[in-house]
Amino acid sequence: MAAGFRKILLSRALTWTYAYPKLLLGKVKNVGAAGSSITGFTWLILSVVALFFDSTRWFGIFMLGSCALFLVGILVWALVSAKSDERKAGIETERQRSQLEDQAKRRRLLLDSAKQTVDVIVTEHLETLANQRDVLVRADRYGVVDGQAWNKEVQYFVDTVVRPKLSYEEAEAIAASGMSAFFQNAIEERVARHSETRPLPDRVPDAMTPVEFEGACAAVLRSLGWDASTTQGSGDQGADVIATKNGRRLVIQCKLYTGVVGNKSIQEVIAAKVFYHADLAVVVCNSGYTKSAMTLAAASGVKPLTYPELRLWAVGLDAETASKAG
Repeated sequence: MAAGFRKILLSRALTWTYAYPKLLLGKVKNVGAAGSSITGFTWLILSVVALFFDSTRWFGIFMLGSCALFLVGILVWALVSAKSDERKAGIETERQRSQLEDQAKRRRLLLDSAKQTVDVIVTEHLETLANQRDVLVRADRYGVVDGQAWNKEVQYFVDTVVRPKLSYEEAEAIAASGMSAFFQNAIEERVARHSETRPLPDRVPDAMTPVEFEGACAAVLRSLGWDASTTQGSGDQGADVIATKNGRRLVIQCKLYTGVVGNKSIQEVIAAKVFYHADLAVVVCNSGYTKSAMTLAAASGVKPLTYPELRLWAVGLDAETASKAG
């Protein structure tokens, strides 16, 4: 029988000759393959020992003890390997977490730096941006506010004025955090707040354009609680500003003239009042009106005002409304 065992052991040992070099060279990468190699190695040892045993009894005892030691060794090896892999995985997870925290911290620092840079730039151009916003935030014939032209202006400002003064890393941090939200907070909200709270001029500045004059008239009304915006220009049917407050709609035609305003402007705002279903119609200019225009305005219920008078008229209208309500 011992001879039979020796023959089996020698056969098993031959199948191990390919796996042993891999084990020695460290190319066995998993527990299953390593176990197979170690099993073959054990068979080789047993086959060598078997050559020196003629007694089946002693050979059986030796083989049983060897297998027990082998199984214990495999179990210990597997546990040590699992612990080692777990420790390596924990170290790698901690390294990745630390790396992400460092990246987030650096991004916050870059965003803070970019915010400071943008604040300085916006402060430098705040008045111009507020004037542009007053002009470009418009209302259509239904009173729906359209901010597309203002959004394009903000994009132009960002592309031509802001971005050249930001570092590459700051621009990347802004893009990663969401450009729309960043510039909404850094530019739009600040400009809108300044537009609503800034002191407005009592007279028309000499350098003001007709389009800016429309925006200035809308700004005066907004400062008094009106929801006011300029119209889209073409197809406005005679209204340059549409405003609403306390359920009443107001249409305004704005005329920045060097001379006096005639009948045509009064006629156009009368048409705008009908077209927009407005309750009130006003013409605002920076000079004065012809006698004929004043007569037509009185007959049609149009208020012919100069720019300084617009605020006084709106304040008086609020007082009149309050007295009627009381």
